[in-house]
Amino acid sequence: MANITSCESVVQPLPNTGVATTPSVVGTATRDTRRRASQCSPRYMDRIQAGEILTAKLKPNFQNQPNTVILAISKAGLVVATTVAGALDLPVGVFYVHQITAPTVPSLSLGVVTSAQQCIFNHDILTGLDLSPDARDQSVATARASLHQAHAELAPRFFQTLDIVCQSPTVEDVLLIDDGVALGDDMRAAIAALKQMNPALKITVATPVGIADTMKHIARRVESTITAFVPAVAYQVPKWYESHSALSPSELALLTLP
Repeated sequence: MANITSCESVVQPLPNTGVATTPSVVGTATRDTRRRASQCSPRYMDRIQAGEILTAKLKPNFQNQPNTVILAISKAGLVVATTVAGALDLPVGVFYVHQITAPTVPSLSLGVVTSAQQCIFNHDILTGLDLSPDARDQSVATARASLHQAHAELAPRFFQTLDIVCQSPTVEDVLLIDDGVALGDDMRAAIAALKQMNPALKITVATPVGIADTMKHIARRVESTITAFVPAVAYQVPKWYESHSALSPSELALLTLP
């Protein structure tokens, strides 16, 4: 699993050894600092541009592809997915996954709830924490409330597409999209949930930016993966966008269009 580090690069002062530092050493340190700084420069202006660039990677195999739908696993991912869907003429839906946080250890996830009303537990974590049924149920209720709030701002068409995936045997391929994959916990959870719902689905994970090690692990679980940009260093996904985590009015408008 890739380590996530800060995007800031700081040069530490050299220790005072009594020996003069040669210009070549200073120059090397400066060049290395500039290189690291350039590596974490934003790759995309926003999620719409990221979707347009990802579309170019997907077009040869997915343009007007029959029995295929696009699902997004997050709000920012839905902006990317909606942009891709418009260009490829494919239906797009929502398949959010929200982590069920452990009440005693917030850094641990008890499992996930999904837009398809699934509740999938990590039984190893549950057993290790020895939670009471009431504590577990409260954690699930909190996750469901968060998911419901995220759903409330979306156009109905996204849920209509999800219904097709849940109910129609004609859907064969799913493009599963997020705005980026760093640690990949949500993406892995979404893959597992989709396979639980329909083991026959062929899943392709597509993202504008994906950490190499994480994408290798994800590739073992799906039909294929398509990544528009694989960074050399593992920073948090928002670092690769000029807007960071914020969505612009034009991006938000895509989520409410009927």
